[in-house]
Amino acid sequence: MVYPPGQSSFYPACPIHQYLHIDCPGCGATRALAALLRGRVAEAMRLNALFVVLLPFALAGGVECYRRAMRAGAFRWPQPRAPAVYATLAAAALFTIARNF
Repeated sequence: MVYPPGQSSFYPACPIHQYLHIDCPGCGATRALAALLRGRVAEAMRLNALFVVLLPFALAGGVECYRRAMRAGAFRWPQPRAPAVYATLAAAALFTIARNF
């Protein structure tokens, strides 16, 4: 890897971690993605489990957006249902609390 996330200053610092000294739900996601790309699933889960769990859903959403963009007619963004949005926000909040204790 040319610029490893843990050893390079190329990547921006998290402002929440920098100023509040707590890990946000996204802290470690870049390192987790780098670990996944090298096939290290356990390391990725240790770095940011929420990112690893939600990644398949994000990829499915990206595929759906691409599918809609390739169809004839006006493009419409997928609209997630309110319970799914609230459940994701609640999971992010609980994950943040759990990883900082």
